[in-house]
Amino acid sequence: MSNQESIVLYFIYGLAFFTMGLSCFFQYYKHKDFLFRNSLLHLATFGLIHGVSEWFIMFNRIPMFGRYSNVLTQIILFLYGISFLFMSLFALNLLNTLKPFRKIIARMIFVLYAFWFFTIVYVLVQYDFNSLLIRDGL
Repeated sequence: MSNQESIVLYFIYGLAFFTMGLSCFFQYYKHKDFLFRNSLLHLATFGLIHGVSEWFIMFNRIPMFGRYSNVLTQIILFLYGISFLFMSLFALNLLNTLKPFRKIIARMIFVLYAFWFFTIVYVLVQYDFNSLLIRDGL
């Protein structure tokens, strides 16, 4: 696949997630009695953030933005983490069998995310925030 084809692919892929996020956001305010209305804000936030991160990947592959590759890689990394945090909260709200344990599991999810976040920051500090040296490992 050529670089131009991958750029178009990331644009369409990001647009799909962004559109899903917008539609979930609008459904949240449109339907008051929707079965899993409370979960839609988490799914909308996931879609919007994940779509934007895919667009940042698209920008990262455009040669014109080559000098920003290090910063874009770090932004993408942290946006992915945040988007998957919201995806896990969406899944947690859908599982009614876990309702009595929802607060405990939500705290575990946040602790896991905090561990991931500080591990990434630690690795970036070790490499002087040069994510280009560790991009393949990330």
